[in-house]
Amino acid sequence: KVSDAVQDILVEISDGDLPKLLQMYEKHKGWVPHVYSVILTGIEWRKKKKEKYTTFLSPNSCWKEDGTFLVVLTHYSFDLFCFSLDDSGKNIYEGIKETNRFEADDCKDKILFLYAIHNKFYPIVAKAVREKGINLSIDDHCHMFSIPQEEALKFDTDFRCPPDVYIKQLDKSYANFINSIWPHRYEDSEIHRTFNRDERLLRSIFKINR
Repeated sequence: KVSDAVQDILVEISDGDLPKLLQMYEKHKGWVPHVYSVILTGIEWRKKKKEKYTTFLSPNSCWKEDGTFLVVLTHYSFDLFCFSLDDSGKNIYEGIKETNRFEADDCKDKILFLYAIHNKFYPIVAKAVREKGINLSIDDHCHMFSIPQEEALKFDTDFRCPPDVYIKQLDKSYANFINSIWPHRYEDSEIHRTFNRDERLLRSIFKINR
């Protein structure tokens, strides 16, 4: 259990050290912007929330040498993210395989999601998880594309919606509908859909009913 682990291979990265981890990935955000975003978002979430559902961990604190870290989000599901600047990913594998912070029993009542695992680490992550006796029932492969900020700022932003379409800010009142069409929904997942979402950043396209 994340909160009960003592003297475990996965050592929690303190809130004070997270900015140092972020700084380490600053020079790499051009090719792994999602990793930089995960750390930045985690820092913001932990500042805002009294409940610390998001835990940053590193095998024997090796993040200081090779940037290896894992993020465990325990709310109504069990989400796992990881990355390393060491292409071998050996510390990721050892951390998952040897930790007592989460076991197969922890995933009996919660779905395990491997969140945005890079393709070069996915085989060893999946191997370590399965060797712990944790079932991976869903395997979705996605492509991620990015563009440098300076290039994105050159885009023509004079966007006009068609006359029968408009853009509107989302709020928590849409959670039930969004959850109803989410293919991986589970019991009480509508609560997870609203958890830690910054409503100021959420937009959707709506069609005018005539």
